[in-house]
Amino acid sequence: SFLGIYIALYACQDSSQQTIKNIYARGYSRSLVYWVKYAVSLGVTLATALLYWGFNFLLTCCFGGEVGSFITTVGQALALQLWVIIGYHGLFFGVAMLLNKLGGSIAINLIGVDCVFVVLSLIISLLEIDFNVMYYNLSNLLTDIVEASLMMPEFTSSMVRRGIIIPLLYVVTFVGAGWLVNRRRDV
Repeated sequence: SFLGIYIALYACQDSSQQTIKNIYARGYSRSLVYWVKYAVSLGVTLATALLYWGFNFLLTCCFGGEVGSFITTVGQALALQLWVIIGYHGLFFGVAMLLNKLGGSIAINLIGVDCVFVVLSLIISLLEIDFNVMYYNLSNLLTDIVEASLMMPEFTSSMVRRGIIIPLLYVVTFVGAGWLVNRRRDV
């Protein structure tokens, strides 16, 4: 997706062009550079999402007719989808900063992330691992599945919980891992 490509380009640009050495030589800490990159790329991601939604809203106003019911029924879903987009951003940013290579980051952000969950789900189903909790499917942890469930006309509280918790786990796990690796990485 556009988001995965943009974040990989932005996060790995300094490393691939070797300009990161100049930034660190000016006295900026690794943590400061990391978190500023995270904040700027998150701001661009959120601005892009809001512009996209604004454009869709204008199209709905022009060609869709009744807008009042649209706002009340879709408001909560859009807020949760914005949170899912933050989760996507955390995942893509963390992967890009972990790899720190432009080509690999783009490839992993485009296809690798989904493939990991599909392969793990396949292994679990082939080995018939029983988690004694309920039917367990790792693909339920994909943000695609979470986002699709939030597009349903009626979504339950479990969908809302999953829509909040899974993106939060993505952000904490991948951004945190990227930060820890970035602090120790040689330039």
